[in-house]
Amino acid sequence: MKRQSLLANTIALTLGILLLIATAALSALGQAGTSTIRGTVTDPHGNVVAGAAVTLTNVGTSSSRTTTTSDQGAYSFEFVPVGDYKVDPQTSNWRSATFRKPSR
Repeated sequence: MKRQSLLANTIALTLGILLLIATAALSALGQAGTSTIRGTVTDPHGNVVAGAAVTLTNVGTSSSRTTTTSDQGAYSFEFVPVGDYKVDPQTSNWRSATFRKPSR
């Protein structure tokens, strides 16, 4: 009887440890090391600017990508690796303005 109880306790302990390891492994996969940069382009009067080209440039590597603002002036860059970036919105109606902020 004690032998069956010891075997049952060992199996339960082993399953518990495996469950803990599986949970830790799954949570580690969620740490991708990337972020999302979102914003809205507005003019000096606060009006949204639709169709503006927005360029995101990594200051350290000089790699860049460009997107266009929506009808509401919104833009989004997803899966951005951690680093220092500059955001440069441009449209034919106004001068360029560059913003720098570290991505964390």
